[in-house]
Amino acid sequence: MNFFEGKLRKEKGLYFEEREGSIRLEIPAEFEKKLSGTIGKEIYLGIRPEHVQIGGRKKGKLDSTWPLRLDISGPMGNEAYLYFQSRTNQIVARITEPVDPKPGAELKMYFDTTKTYFFSKENEASLI
Repeated sequence: MNFFEGKLRKEKGLYFEEREGSIRLEIPAEFEKKLSGTIGKEIYLGIRPEHVQIGGRKKGKLDSTWPLRLDISGPMGNEAYLYFQSRTNQIVARITEPVDPKPGAELKMYFDTTKTYFFSKENEASLI
């Protein structure tokens, strides 16, 4: 699981911003009621590698695509693991479509935020 430390922000919608500001993701409206008490507070966001996809191929309605520079590509037969680095975290994506990006390539990665998990920074308890 990929974990990010950051804050939720309420603007035109609900957004999660990673601590150093290198990733900003729109959060689905259905999470807003349960997360309303955490807006502006430090939390953890978790997302599984299979819910991070190449943005040009898989994109939903939410503003959750972010450009990342590829560090390592690990082909594993019918899937590939792509490793990226934000300012504070390593990010892993599990890609099932045939791709062969080269290290150093910048890819627009789509984070399916309908599949995210939120945790308290204080006690790591689930917020949803």
